[in-house]
Amino acid sequence: MKSYRYLLFGGGIMFLAACFSLLFSIPYHAVADYQCISGNCYVTDTTLSDFVQGSFSFTGLSNVGDGGVQLIPMGITSQWVTDTYRIGSSTPNGSGFIRKELAAVIYKDIIYVIGGIDGSNAKRSEIYSATTYITGPIKPPGFVQVTTLPTALSGMAAVISTTASGGFLYIVGGSTGTPQSTISYRSFNLNGAFTSGWTTVNVLDVSAVYASAVVRNGNLYVIGGYDGAYDDSWMYRFPINSDGSLPTREDYVDALPTGRHSFGATTWTDESGIDHLYVAGGESGYDITYRRYISVPRTIFGDTDPTVPLVEHSGDGLQNTLAEHGAVQKSGGIFLTGGLEGSINDPKDTVYTALIDPDGALHNWGLGSPWLSSNPLPRPRRYHATVMNSGGEVYVIGGYGVNRDGLDDSSGADTIYHGPTTGVGSRYAPAGRYLSRVVNLIQETGAQRPINQIVVNTTITSPVTMTVQYRYSNDVGGLQSAPWNDLPSLTYGISVPNTFAVTPFTAGVLQYRAYFTSPNPYNLSPILNSFQLRFPEPPTPTPTNTATTSPYTPTPTFTPVAVISPDLTILGIASAPVGAITGYHTMTIRVANIGNQAFSPMRLVPAPPSKVPQLPPPAFRSTQRQPGSARAPGAYFAWISPYIDRAPLGVNDLGNCNDEFGALRTPPYVYMGDLPIGTYRDYNTQCWLTPVTHTFYAQVDTCDNPPTCSISTGYVLERIETNNIFGPVSSGSIITQTLGGNYFPYIRKNQ
Repeated sequence: MKSYRYLLFGGGIMFLAACFSLLFSIPYHAVADYQCISGNCYVTDTTLSDFVQGSFSFTGLSNVGDGGVQLIPMGITSQWVTDTYRIGSSTPNGSGFIRKELAAVIYKDIIYVIGGIDGSNAKRSEIYSATTYITGPIKPPGFVQVTTLPTALSGMAAVISTTASGGFLYIVGGSTGTPQSTISYRSFNLNGAFTSGWTTVNVLDVSAVYASAVVRNGNLYVIGGYDGAYDDSWMYRFPINSDGSLPTREDYVDALPTGRHSFGATTWTDESGIDHLYVAGGESGYDITYRRYISVPRTIFGDTDPTVPLVEHSGDGLQNTLAEHGAVQKSGGIFLTGGLEGSINDPKDTVYTALIDPDGALHNWGLGSPWLSSNPLPRPRRYHATVMNSGGEVYVIGGYGVNRDGLDDSSGADTIYHGPTTGVGSRYAPAGRYLSRVVNLIQETGAQRPINQIVVNTTITSPVTMTVQYRYSNDVGGLQSAPWNDLPSLTYGISVPNTFAVTPFTAGVLQYRAYFTSPNPYNLSPILNSFQLRFPEPPTPTPTNTATTSPYTPTPTFTPVAVISPDLTILGIASAPVGAITGYHTMTIRVANIGNQAFSPMRLVPAPPSKVPQLPPPAFRSTQRQPGSARAPGAYFAWISPYIDRAPLGVNDLGNCNDEFGALRTPPYVYMGDLPIGTYRDYNTQCWLTPVTHTFYAQVDTCDNPPTCSISTGYVLERIETNNIFGPVSSGSIITQTLGGNYFPYIRKNQ
């Protein structure tokens, strides 16, 4: 059925969750908190960056403390924030560009803002990008223009199809002033940078403005829309080739119960791997003849074909008719933002959330509608863009506003609002599961490890429950078939470190999962705060005879300090070629002690009366080093700081080994263990690197010469400092034990 419509303008685009569900399936390869203290080693998942690498089913991140996992709360859990960066702006609190009837997508927490209509009602072709922190704010430097559309458009759909090397961005339909029947696409790499030009194909059966699009199982689906005369009820499927091309099209006649546009389309994958499609609201007609919809028709996909037509279920309906809103889905929760509600033509600030049951129906809370309202937007919006990042932060971008409260943004906005789904909610999903990342001990610690303890820190208050399991294998290939092992019952309480002595087992990789429940009235959730593996520290490598080994011979410029002390020096750096993959790459840094005293980081020494000896750092955290801070007396400490493509900059330089989110790794250095006289050890660190040839440097970081430090005050006094830095070494290098001329000028480290 095709429904007649009178005019073109007044529709919008809904922004889809297919790319978000795909995003959560992308395996991150970060390294957890790894340290060895007093003969014991620990690998800990404890931060948002650790937990976000797992997969969530009716669960999400918790922003309590430094991060955790909880049942997904219903709605936005605190007030929305207006970001300091506005559309297209690289200046905090600066002016941006008004955009309405725009599109937006997100890839690895990079938001792409696409086209739309500006403040002069002209259509635009610019595409801007900005990267978000997983906790919400947009990272400096804000927005940059990365490309332009083949032609200026508004009212188009935008969606991403991911690949092993990046993905493709598809722009579907839209209006140049005339409805378009084209799809344009271009590729991008794992960094999100575009790598090819646009390809535009005229493949739609009819022109499509304010349609929706989703990607699943290697197919692009286009749903509904407006062609200049009719509201479309059809769905179209395009198989996606490896080069992004769309060779064929299959039509699904009258897939929607009625022709419509300006709705929110989202997909969700259940525990059996079956994909579900939801179409929330929408409208048809125009002006006094328009019709808005309250229904949320849904269906499931087979291998390629959806079951059509989509079915309207009375228990799924919205609280009121709704159109021109935004829609995203995460972990079984559908979020709708703004739009036109009921018969009122002014946009709303309402935010609705519905929970999907395991069978695909929307959960019945016994409140008359499955859709619950939560914290409203700071200002009403319609024909805006809505996306969600990997941390569960929802972004509402641009759109039309209203003239009220002394502010008139009815002709369009340049603002970006973001709100969390990670805080304390008033209602949670009744049950959920979290599956962790693969903890690769071989990559993260250098070898298989004999696990003898597991510590799970939890917050559980009756009557909610949590159970935890783990599985392990020698390698990644054997993990999928490995059996799950139950941990004993967890103790009720807040931030309880449940410590379990396990029958020792040797593992190269390990994975854990947690099951959560919250009975009616669903107002509490258990929280998984951290998961820690414990194992004995590996033995120190066999000492090298310094009397006969040339690499340990001091250079002619060496002038010993007249004191018995260790002397830590970097012999070399090794790395595998970075190759064509952006991700975590390992550097191996070899450090030797060529002094006349053993180095022991936990060896306590006398402290002056006014000083308090420092105890060993807690097992759950690495020793935190702040720029310019003195190290407390009572223990020896040393770190190895890595540097990428530059030498150390001087005092207090902690290096630039970043994580996948562009932030300095925490901690940004490798914590050293014991080094007897005349021995060396290899230390591994991993940094997030792009696929180009890099140059590495490294620095041993202890303390300065007297009077800043001395044995009497508990610091490590080295015999010489100028041999603490090694570099440059390119990626793909092997370790050499020749010091040669690789000394750098003395760098004073006032720490």
